[in-house]
Amino acid sequence: MLVRAQWNGAIRILRQTSIQKNPLGTMQSIEHTLRSLDKLADQEQERSARLGKILTDYQAQANKPFEHEARMKELFVRQAQLNAALDFDKNEK
Repeated sequence: MLVRAQWNGAIRILRQTSIQKNPLGTMQSIEHTLRSLDKLADQEQERSARLGKILTDYQAQANKPFEHEARMKELFVRQAQLNAALDFDKNEK
């Protein structure tokens, strides 16, 4: 009995590859499993390179200043004013 690994999104799935009753079937099953592992390794390397690039892009964005920061601060001040006004109205009743 052989175990074959496959990548399915974020979950690694292990499946059994059955041993055939004849030696030729067993060899074909083993060869197929080995080819699948090579393909899986290539896919993982490509995925790793892709994620590395994405990480680099996100890090570059994280180091940039937020372009709407001044407007956001104005809105926070306005929100605080509104909250204060609402709390004031509650205390008067």
